[in-house]
Amino acid sequence: NKAWNQARTEQRPLLMFVVRDGCTFCDQMKAKTYADAQVANEINESYVALIIDPKQRAGFAKDFKIQAYPTTLVISPQSKVLDRMKGYLPPDKFRQHLTDAEARLNATARVPSTTK
Repeated sequence: NKAWNQARTEQRPLLMFVVRDGCTFCDQMKAKTYADAQVANEINESYVALIIDPKQRAGFAKDFKIQAYPTTLVISPQSKVLDRMKGYLPPDKFRQHLTDAEARLNATARVPSTTK
């Protein structure tokens, strides 16, 4: 809840890295992708980051439709899933997903409200 509240307050997307114990690909993402200086810089500048193990929160995997580990979700401050990345991604592909998610967020922010 703390990370979600921070994302909404700061109007930054929430980046949720969903892992499980003993997951080889989760460990590779941590060691290679998240350790990459460009990835780390992008996340620190533009996102509120959270690592979560669904075993720590009942119903999480079902609520967020987690079917593979790792799964990375990018969620807008307005609760819209901007991207869902399943499995290991090397740094360059991960950065492209972040760029695409930011473009979707910016496009959503530019859409005028249609209230009557």
